[in-house]
Amino acid sequence: YSNYGTGLDIVAPGGDTTVDRNGDGYADGILQQTFGDLNYDGFPDNYTDFYHVFYQGTSMATPHVAGAAALLLADGLPAASVQSRLTGTAQTDMSGYTSSEYGAGMLDAAAMFNPSSDVTPPQPVTGLSTIAGDEQVALSWTNPSGSDFAGVRVYRKTGSVPSSAGDGTLVYDGSGSSTTNTGLSNNTTYYYGVFSHDSVDNYAVGVSASARPAASTDTTAPSNPDDFSASALSETSVRLTWAEASESDFAGTMVRRSTVDFPSSSTEGELVYDGTGESVTDTGLISGSTYYYTAFSYDNSGNVSTGLSAVETPGSTDSSGPTAVTSVSASSTASSVTLSWTNPFNADFSHVLITRKVGTAAPSSPTDGVVVYTDSTGTFTDMGVTGGTTYTYALYAYDTSGNRSSGASISSAVGTVSIVTAPGQGGGPHVRAFDATGTPEAETNFFAYAESFRGGVRVAAGDIDADGQDEIVVGAGKGGGPQIRVFEKDGTVKPIQFFAFHPDFRGGIDVATGDVDGDGKAEVAACQFSEGQAWVKVYRYNAEQTVLSEFNAFGSPEVGCTVAMGDIDADGADEIVVGAGAGGGPQVRVFETDGSPKPIQFFAFHPDSRSGIDVAVGDVTGDGKAEVFASQLQGEQAWVKTYRYNTEKSVLGEWNAYGAPEVGTSIDVGDLDNDGAVEVVTGPGPGGGPHVRAFESDGTAMGGVSFFPYDSAFRGGVNIATGSF
Repeated sequence: YSNYGTGLDIVAPGGDTTVDRNGDGYADGILQQTFGDLNYDGFPDNYTDFYHVFYQGTSMATPHVAGAAALLLADGLPAASVQSRLTGTAQTDMSGYTSSEYGAGMLDAAAMFNPSSDVTPPQPVTGLSTIAGDEQVALSWTNPSGSDFAGVRVYRKTGSVPSSAGDGTLVYDGSGSSTTNTGLSNNTTYYYGVFSHDSVDNYAVGVSASARPAASTDTTAPSNPDDFSASALSETSVRLTWAEASESDFAGTMVRRSTVDFPSSSTEGELVYDGTGESVTDTGLISGSTYYYTAFSYDNSGNVSTGLSAVETPGSTDSSGPTAVTSVSASSTASSVTLSWTNPFNADFSHVLITRKVGTAAPSSPTDGVVVYTDSTGTFTDMGVTGGTTYTYALYAYDTSGNRSSGASISSAVGTVSIVTAPGQGGGPHVRAFDATGTPEAETNFFAYAESFRGGVRVAAGDIDADGQDEIVVGAGKGGGPQIRVFEKDGTVKPIQFFAFHPDFRGGIDVATGDVDGDGKAEVAACQFSEGQAWVKVYRYNAEQTVLSEFNAFGSPEVGCTVAMGDIDADGADEIVVGAGAGGGPQVRVFETDGSPKPIQFFAFHPDSRSGIDVAVGDVTGDGKAEVFASQLQGEQAWVKTYRYNTEKSVLGEWNAYGAPEVGTSIDVGDLDNDGAVEVVTGPGPGGGPHVRAFESDGTAMGGVSFFPYDSAFRGGVNIATGSF
């Protein structure tokens, strides 16, 4: 406890004034700075006159330590970090006394809120895997290699993934790369978050996984991987290959490495690989050092084979580098840069290393800048970027001997996420855009249809032409023909526009964008918003308006629907998510591009609700699988829910966006703060004032995002989209 000014400093709890165990001639109490010469009432006559007195017990110091801890918790520090923060910032050099006499030292209340100028976390762990067993889950991962890495904390929850360090039950705190969580309940799904941190408790973005322990009568381990071999590719890399086990319940292969001896179990040594492939390149090794590898097979019941071993010592005399990569291209969103290239055709080509710098100057060598990629895939998406910033990348090709090519460089400007608005029914077709703080962006201020049209406009954003910038896609609301139009952000209309359904249809259409074939160009999905039969069509945006699929999402007459697109299952292609329109139950269904339904469908709200629902799709946890968002569209209470698309339909958040009865809300999602997770932007439904708000996926309101895009008296509702421009 520290008091800056006239007051007491209490050093530490404990002590026993009845003994002198260390023989220094003083009682073993705690040295306290206190007042002397107390008067009859027990108060000091002189408030500047201090003495050092030995006291015992914890009654004095404990409240101050607890108070300091409470202040840190109120400030948002994870509970697991409180002790290290208090002891790590305590004063240990006081008036000639050593820290051994004072223990951890004297609490410093100012320092504990300013522990270090270092606010940069280490890199996240990689290769997180889980193996569920009987009342237990085994977890393993690979720790980051940076010097700033200090340790890992693993948290567990049921129902949702731990969102941050301290969220959930702490099951591991150390610097290892595996742990087994025991004492669990079978047939319960557990969600784990693994958070790497540095010495001052800066936490990396968590890496998540789930597992469902179950009792099993299967105690038979699968066979070992076959033909496991290790061969040096370069002075710093080893190529490992094998054939996977053939049992029907085979779940994966795990490879672990040691520099001492062959790992004898699936938790010994360092994790090199965990998955269902049959090869991996182990990089970053030391030339001339011997590496011992063991490959283990495991099945769905958590049984692990005995392991098959191989050993190799990397090193080579080859000094000729490969040719450089070619055909380098870059595209960006507000939170990512995607690079693609052609690898060299040298027979001994191994991999490509990519470094990154801020600005337009290219990295001059593989050690100049930040290394963001080491692999041979030919494409890479960099998620560690900030909107409004230009980055330059250098790509170096390496051969199996560790020799490299000259660098091939390319720059990419990262855009920012904008909030695009369009009025609901009764308003003119006035499309506007705002930044993440609600500031109007003057270049986006146009009418999507004739100014006299009052049917409302549904709006979406996506990169239709693969130019690295989203376009604005609009669909006419109720009363207008089912016309789709596409605009650049400045209102310039694109040449291709078309009717998504029969020109006589007047129920209005909803629109969405997403890349269903991985070519970098977003397709356009349209659905009958009302008064139709919930027909959905997916179009390729080309001169032919090629229809990739069309299907009836619900089959009910005059129900209508809303539509969104996103990669629900991390297969690299977006799925189509459909929500029932007004008059139908609040059902969410998911379809592949060809219209075949996915197995999981659910009611987002009470089955009796008939408000219709709006849907949106975006990744909250960073696992590559998009979550599903749903809102009550009109006539009810503007509730919004975040769902993980799994058999449990886990709810990650639910909240009322406006609190007003019979308002409803439309939604879209986008990464407004560049933290790698999407936020939810809401616009009120019919009857509410045109108040746009934004929330985290758990319902926490985002400060600073609160604005009126149209006249405050307008009550037709506001439709929302987010885009990267």
